[in-house]
Amino acid sequence: MIHKQQLGHNQSDIAKGLCDALVRNYLNNVGKGKGFTNFKGTSIHNIDYKVNGFECNGCSNVCEVIEIRENERLLARYGDKYGKRSNLGGNKDSKLA
Repeated sequence: MIHKQQLGHNQSDIAKGLCDALVRNYLNNVGKGKGFTNFKGTSIHNIDYKVNGFECNGCSNVCEVIEIRENERLLARYGDKYGKRSNLGGNKDSKLA
């Protein structure tokens, strides 16, 4: 990156190159062999995401649970210490985050 700056490349081209490298590294290392069927791509900025937090009173921990919704569809929920809120329905396959 520093070399590209020294050569005079503009910042948007450098940022694009860094983003491309980040995605390439993720797909080759972390995501290798995993299917990505719900990739939102470059239109992600057009999606109406809502982030909401609430306190779970299910036990004495009183965890702060964070949930992320796309429109009204629940995408992820995390922050509880025992899985009651993040693991919807108690089914291991339904764990959101």
